[in-house]
Amino acid sequence: MILMKRSDARSGLLRLPKQTGRWLMAELVVVVGGVFIALWLEGWIDEREDRNQEVLVLQSLHDEFEANRNELSLQFSNYERRLGAARKFLELGPEAAQLPADSAQVLWNWLLRGGTFDPVTGTLDGLLATGRLDLIQDPALRARLASWSSRLENMRFVEIRIDALIAEQVYPWLRQQSALPPGGFGGNAAPPTGRFAFDAERIHSSVVFENFVRELVGWEGALRADRSEVDEVIGEVLAAIEAQLD
Repeated sequence: MILMKRSDARSGLLRLPKQTGRWLMAELVVVVGGVFIALWLEGWIDEREDRNQEVLVLQSLHDEFEANRNELSLQFSNYERRLGAARKFLELGPEAAQLPADSAQVLWNWLLRGGTFDPVTGTLDGLLATGRLDLIQDPALRARLASWSSRLENMRFVEIRIDALIAEQVYPWLRQQSALPPGGFGGNAAPPTGRFAFDAERIHSSVVFENFVRELVGWEGALRADRSEVDEVIGEVLAAIEAQLD
């Protein structure tokens, strides 16, 4: 009997490591599984936060590009009037001196109006500066946003050339020939308002004036093409954002 008990005890000792190993393996599985679940849960929460943040960013971008579309339309409406005034003066030539004073004044005020298309880019600039453009899931939309600034370069070039022409050549020359009100010109500076005295016959028959209106009219085709390109990009960005928000 004593031998049997010793045998049973020895057998139990032999079985103990196997049971302990199983328990350890089970605990290891539970721990590792718990870690993976915790990591997955953390990733899911982070992804959900990113998606919530993406929605807010997309809504802000949509508001900005809607404002840019309206600003582009307004700015080009001003260009239409400036170009219209230039075409009118070019058509009349020296006979523009015979225009009624009020009509000439309106044309001159539009002709000297400055201004450029200055889009709102606060949200986009923030994404680019912080390297968070990858927050936007749609790769095509990311590409359009990343290239937005470069798509404006052609239009900016033309606008800067026109404003520089007026500010550096036409305005100083016109000041010498007439009684323009004091003040500078450039950027979005307001044009002279009201009446300003000038020798209409001398100015409207000047080669400087004719070259100016010819050059201004000459930029019309480029301006229209650039406006069309920028408007198309804005439309593509808005459509892509709306698809993501639906």
